[in-house]
Amino acid sequence: MKYGYLRVSTPYQSFDQQEIELRSHGVRIFEKEVVSGKKTKREKLEGILEELRKGDELHVTKLDRLGRTARELYEIADRLQALEVSLVIGGTKHDPTTPMGRMFFGILATFAEFEADLIAERTRERLAALRAQGKKVGKERKLTERQSIAVYHAVQGGFTITELAKRYSVSRTTIRRELEREQLKRRLKEDPSLRRELREQELDRKQLERELDKADAEAGDQE
Repeated sequence: MKYGYLRVSTPYQSFDQQEIELRSHGVRIFEKEVVSGKKTKREKLEGILEELRKGDELHVTKLDRLGRTARELYEIADRLQALEVSLVIGGTKHDPTTPMGRMFFGILATFAEFEADLIAERTRERLAALRAQGKKVGKERKLTERQSIAVYHAVQGGFTITELAKRYSVSRTTIRRELEREQLKRRLKEDPSLRRELREQELDRKQLERELDKADAEAGDQE
């Protein structure tokens, strides 16, 4: 079944163009939502995600209709991948059960990790400044870069996710995330075409961010 998600930032904007495009791709079930891309709580989108089943398709005209940040997009993509639901963006289908589809979802994960690393770097700088001032701060990152590499090799050697989670005293989700990160890093190193695709996706993402900033500015002028 094909589901369409339409989002605008303000009540002054129209859904018409999005709906026309999605209808041209055979979508007949729509959920429309008026909410800023900066807000992560979107009830209509959540409703669709809960309704989706294996083999369904979630259609949007652009990736930014789903979310503003790489982390948010990855969390949605991760849910779709677990359900084996295809994400269709502007008519281009990304099927998580195919190699190309998995690569696309993996790229989203990489963007999310990159964004998280930038946030973590700023956080570390802030923590270092607080320590220099003699202030008590929270604990460091759960796994170091060296431990992440060790996790990858351990899995290759036959260790299970549960065993490694117990060994490092972290959740299985943390182990899976570190493992996916290492696997993708190796794929990027070995596959020039994938690196090129990643660079193109990064350029597209920056263009989307500029468009979002412009749309937010225009919406602010109308208020």
